[in-house]
Amino acid sequence: MQTPDDVQGIQSIELGGNVLRALINANGDTLPLRDVAQLAGMSASKARRYLLSFSRIGLVSQEAATGYYGLGPLAIHMGLAAIAAIAVDRLAPPVIRELRRRLQETIVLTIWSDNGPIILQAENSQRAVMVDARIGSSLPMIGSATGRLFAAYYDSQATSPRITLELSRTAKGAALKEAQRDYDQRLEEVRRHGAARTEGELLAGVSALAAPVFDYSGSLVAGLGMLGHRGILDVSWAGTPCTELKRSAASLSELCGYSPPK
Repeated sequence: MQTPDDVQGIQSIELGGNVLRALINANGDTLPLRDVAQLAGMSASKARRYLLSFSRIGLVSQEAATGYYGLGPLAIHMGLAAIAAIAVDRLAPPVIRELRRRLQETIVLTIWSDNGPIILQAENSQRAVMVDARIGSSLPMIGSATGRLFAAYYDSQATSPRITLELSRTAKGAALKEAQRDYDQRLEEVRRHGAARTEGELLAGVSALAAPVFDYSGSLVAGLGMLGHRGILDVSWAGTPCTELKRSAASLSELCGYSPPK
């Protein structure tokens, strides 16, 4: 089957893409012709011809007062349509399957629900003795890596009541405050390393890692998790599983339109 790279395209359109990228990377600012040309890697006269054609179809607009260029209404509508088409559950399966293939551990995609974090998708390990993940299973905020991930990055108005409820089941009074402080420290660790981990806290003999998936607005939309046998799955921050998990989560975030802060 042919891929887009195998098929001959229209070179002028591809070059024009550099002009549009220059305007996109301006982050909402308008640019003079010389800056557009420089960023697009072409002469000013060539850049102007592209800008004129793009203006005619609404991809580019030009300020009357300054003559500077910015994205036009058609480009904005295209961007909004692309955002509407983004769905993490549609984009995730190839990422999950590839990660499972490379590491041979159970990989899950989790999202927030009315019952807290739940497993939306799962690719179970093909090891002789595997850790099974069931789609639709709810995960606790306290004892699971995914719960800690959502507690660290998701809307606190949604997560805080569940955290308090779970902590209050095992601690009261001063002990509850101490448990809350300990949990807050764990969340700081999650944010510091960009991932969460547990070792046998939810299920004896099972270790887990979880990394965040962000959307175009920088909001957490899902968690990418890994489950394995304790003592076999390396959950160290610098270990291959955590590194690969974070890399895959970052790739999925990029597919969801996320651009990390520079």
